[in-house]
Amino acid sequence: MAHYRRELPVFKKVKTLLDSNSIGKVASVKIVIKQKDNTSLIAKTENNWRLNQEISGGGYFHDIAPHQIDLMCHYFGEVEIIKKGFQDVAQYSKQNVAGEMIFKNGVKFTGLWNFNASEDMDSCIIHGEKGRIVFSFYNDTISLSVCEKTEIYKYDTPEHVQQPMIDKTVHYFLSNSLNPCSVCEAAVVTQIMDVFCGIK
Repeated sequence: MAHYRRELPVFKKVKTLLDSNSIGKVASVKIVIKQKDNTSLIAKTENNWRLNQEISGGGYFHDIAPHQIDLMCHYFGEVEIIKKGFQDVAQYSKQNVAGEMIFKNGVKFTGLWNFNASEDMDSCIIHGEKGRIVFSFYNDTISLSVCEKTEIYKYDTPEHVQQPMIDKTVHYFLSNSLNPCSVCEAAVVTQIMDVFCGIK
């Protein structure tokens, strides 16, 4: 599945920081995505396909949230509890969705996606027992804060953002590496989104 952000340098670095226990045992993670009508966060297209139900099937939330939720599952593993917050998905251009999860390892997740906001905001904060990791999904900078000391990591986005995942997929089909993102993993992301949207 084309959850290409798994293979982008900035998000791989976040996983490395987590796997190396840089902030200790993770307690919670919070995503906040706010976008105003003329946001610069989402790439502009001539026909704005994201708002065409016959093409997109779900509006802004179903376009960008799968990538963010997939990264959370990639970082923290199996989900134990999924809870919807509030949702207003009737208007694709003004969707407002929130939800919570608890992963089997105890990490608590909260997420908010507001596409009818007065400001643009793109934030993911991961809190651990020793510090926190802060990054965004549309920026290539990571902030690692531990014991009142902060380190900043900066990465360049590849010219073709899906190229690293394509390379991994090719290696998988050549039997040279594991599947970089299976359909089973993607099905979990879809289940989470359905609950957040009040479908299940």
